[in-house]
This record gives sequence, structure tokens and C-alpha cells, in this order.
Amino acid sequence: ALWEARWALLYTGMISSGVAYTLQIVGQKDTEPTTATLIMSLESVFAALSGWLLLGETMTGKELTGCVLVFVAVFLAQIPIKKRT
Repeated sequence: ALWEARWALLYTGMISSGVAYTLQIVGQKDTEPTTATLIMSLESVFAALSGWLLLGETMTGKELTGCVLVFVAVFLAQIPIKKRT
């Protein structure tokens, strides 16, 4: 069974891991570390939404609430706060 899955394993190993992470590093090289960290924390949200949109997966109310909370938290973390003088 392992030999029959060789193309799927090869694709997963080379494309998903190699190419995707390389493009991620290239995209982040000129981004501030704080901003890059906040954007990367949305990775699970994008994965869940992509599965819902592209693969037709269903999401429970708890999962949707989690996606919204993470998205709102990242959005709020980027709003500058005025310091008292």
C-alpha cells in the first residue's frame, strides 16, 4: 500500500513542505516579526475556511466561533494604542 501511495507522498513531501515553506519565507523576509507572527496565527483559520470552501467540509458552530475569535483577536492586536504622555 505504501508503494501505491508514492506519488501522493512525494507530492506532499516536495510541494507542500518544500515549495510552500520556501514561498512563505520569501514572503515574510521583508515583514516585521510581529506582523508576520500575527499573520501566521491565522494559518489555522485559513485552513479551516479553505476546507469548507474548496472541499465542502462542514464546520460546527464551535469551530466557526473559534475562527471568528482568532480573526478578531489578530485584527485587534494590530490596532495601535495611544500612549499617555
